[in-house]
Amino acid sequence: MDLIDFIAREMPDDGELAALCASSIAGGRIRRMAACPFESRVFRKLLAAYAGSPEAPYGMDRVVLYHQVCDLFEALRQLPGNGDLKGYELKDSFLGGQEADLLMLLASHEGISQEALAHDVLRCSKNAVGERRARMKDGIRIGGMCIQAEFGYRGDFRSSVHPVSLPLNLSEAYVLFDALAEYSAERDPRDPHRKSAERIAGMLKAQMSPYAQEKLAPRLSEMGFGSLPQVPPCFTFDVPQEDGGGAGCEPDPGHWLYFLKSGVMAIVELVSGECLRGVVVPRAKAAGFLRERGIPQKDRRPYCVILHEDGDFTLASWSDVMDIRAAE
Repeated sequence: MDLIDFIAREMPDDGELAALCASSIAGGRIRRMAACPFESRVFRKLLAAYAGSPEAPYGMDRVVLYHQVCDLFEALRQLPGNGDLKGYELKDSFLGGQEADLLMLLASHEGISQEALAHDVLRCSKNAVGERRARMKDGIRIGGMCIQAEFGYRGDFRSSVHPVSLPLNLSEAYVLFDALAEYSAERDPRDPHRKSAERIAGMLKAQMSPYAQEKLAPRLSEMGFGSLPQVPPCFTFDVPQEDGGGAGCEPDPGHWLYFLKSGVMAIVELVSGECLRGVVVPRAKAAGFLRERGIPQKDRRPYCVILHEDGDFTLASWSDVMDIRAAE
């Protein structure tokens, strides 16, 4: 039986396998392969070539392809003549170590047990997942990014890392710098939105080649980013970590965005020493919030808007904000 007929009969709903068989880079050879005896080595090479090509799926759809290939190998092993066929394992798969780490992070944004990561995502042993979990404590590199975080050794694995990789050309990098520079210029130096935009721009600059930095240097100066420091592309938590030690628990505008995006009750401390309890209104809603109440803005720079529990509110310039922390 041809492999393509076997897949159509036994796995008719596996869309990623169907896409592999129809691909220009591997489909022709695969359609000529037999299901038994199955040429595992040839198939693995064709799959690896396809998986690295632009035709292949992205993100978590790559996990779907990986799962469907694992299932295919298990189904083929049941055929007479394929008794020596080994299963398709993570360590020998097209995913590779870095991508497996990335998928582990993406799959755990809402919390997932070590057992579920092993059996339902990576299809490997619990020990293998535990080893990856331990390495993340020491620090791992994914595409030049450093991710070092303590996710614990037991219980659910929950990741707040959102790795983003952008294969930009120089014109696209220029547009991203320009947008971040314009966004930053309209905000107070202590506005957490500006701090975050400058950090993103610094991480972008740190990953550019000397050639690219030289080419963009005049444009960066015109944007106001001429002296922009490079920032190591390393993950940081967006809330202070009580066990992080050092500066991890000190006031940091980079942590304030957590309270704007989450809408939790907070304490806003001003430079005057006054502490205000309330919810910090997100930037996207702040302008409409003020407009509905007929309050004109004195300048283009956004205010920090604190909505109190009694429905009243306070406006403060971001330059007057000393710290924002969780309300007890």
